[in-house]
Amino acid sequence: MIKKGIMAMLFILAAVLAGCSNGSDYKVDISKPLYFQKDTAVPFEIKVTEKNKAVKGLAISAELSMANMDHGTYQVKLAEGQDGAYTGKVMLPMEGKYEINVTIQKDGKKAENTLDYTVKKAAGVAMINGKWINNEDLTFYELISKLQLSIDRESAQMKYSGPQLEEELSYLDFQEKTTKDRNQLLTQIIRIRAMALLAEEKGIKQQLRRSRMPLIKTITSIINMIQRKN
Repeated sequence: MIKKGIMAMLFILAAVLAGCSNGSDYKVDISKPLYFQKDTAVPFEIKVTEKNKAVKGLAISAELSMANMDHGTYQVKLAEGQDGAYTGKVMLPMEGKYEINVTIQKDGKKAENTLDYTVKKAAGVAMINGKWINNEDLTFYELISKLQLSIDRESAQMKYSGPQLEEELSYLDFQEKTTKDRNQLLTQIIRIRAMALLAEEKGIKQQLRRSRMPLIKTITSIINMIQRKN
């Protein structure tokens, strides 16, 4: 009787262990840099592979905590993306060393992986394909936008008159207000860089050149205007 009881307990233990493995079959990597930005939920992305193949259809959550510091834990649920990538957002208290516990579930089975990761402070306001957009970029594009508006005003005064001129100048005044909006500038920079990246990926050099043409034309117009005034 005792022997049967022990066998039953071993069977239950084996079933529990089968349903909660150590995740040795899954390889978990942080696929995009995780960084700290004050009071901001930042992107967190991992990639899960099994025998060098992307794994789809997983339910994944992660728990982040600072190593050797008591700042609590930070939970994040990850949504499935493409090619075995799972993404979410997490708001961290500071940069430093973190322990990341990743829980993976599929078909009633659970696996866990633990990663050590050093989170660095954000080097800018946004990141595109691993490259930061910083405040200097925003200031530069703000200057270019203002100079372009000055050129457009001069052109409008030469081309239009009366109500049509007033309408054009009113539109340019509205455009000038948007140049002071950092979010609008950031969106513009992201759009330009995304176009350039797409062109490079597809090998479309002509499209890449076109994405840079407005900026090139603006700089050329500024140089010509300065030369005329001198």
